[in-house]
Amino acid sequence: MELSSDLLRTFLAVADEGGFTRAAESIHLTQAAVSMQVKRLEQNVGKSLFLREGRKVSLTADGETLISYARRILLLQKEAMGALAKPELTGMVRIGTPDDYAGYLPPILIRFSKTHPKVQVKVLCQPSAELHDMMRKGEVDLILTTANCGTPTGLGTVARMEPLAWVASARHWPEREDPIPLAVFSDGCPVRDNGLAALEAMGKPYRIAYASPSIAGLIAAVGAGLAVGLLASVNTPDNARILGPEEGFPILPPVTLELYTRSGAAVGVLASHFLEVLRNPEGG
Repeated sequence: MELSSDLLRTFLAVADEGGFTRAAESIHLTQAAVSMQVKRLEQNVGKSLFLREGRKVSLTADGETLISYARRILLLQKEAMGALAKPELTGMVRIGTPDDYAGYLPPILIRFSKTHPKVQVKVLCQPSAELHDMMRKGEVDLILTTANCGTPTGLGTVARMEPLAWVASARHWPEREDPIPLAVFSDGCPVRDNGLAALEAMGKPYRIAYASPSIAGLIAAVGAGLAVGLLASVNTPDNARILGPEEGFPILPPVTLELYTRSGAAVGVLASHFLEVLRNPEGG
């Protein structure tokens, strides 16, 4: 079955103009050529597309079915040609994010590489406060940071409300120790501060067994059964146990992730990929 753009364009002209004569005038063909193309399209699809009543024509039920597809096909062809006609972007885009959110990057970078294969991407994993400083100095083009961490560079876009969880190894029970050993980020992290404040508010004794600026260090301590970790959902190991009120741990509110960008065509596309994946991570 052939659905060429020329035949579909003629079909739409006849449907929109309500007749072959006016359609011929609108697309600058002879009436005989219009009739021939419609007949060819009907032969290709094996259906009658028009009811002919003198000079007036109307769509058959099959014609009504085809018309919406015809419009979408021609629109997609136009969009494809427009996308291919755009000059290919080159250069470098510099991304900054704390390493605890780097788990979201793979699907984002895959999408971006398909649309901008010649743009080099540089990824910097630094604490949120440092990333804001780098943005002000023009050292990064896009940053994903924890809200209220450091001095914002301007209005950011809320990209995601990231759930937090107390986690422990599936084969160890550090939560039974007194005080409870914790694996948390280094000083100055709002996730750490909020988690410790929640434990203190409920009078639960704890000790900082492991503190690290790196998510890898925290996951290692949790996996070894040496401590209870406070992790973002993206970093929670598949085999970890989630600890909640039944185990005596408070439920924490999610942390807000914000996206800040500089101007630039490639940066704008990359930002859209960030928002798509972060707002629908399972579909990313």
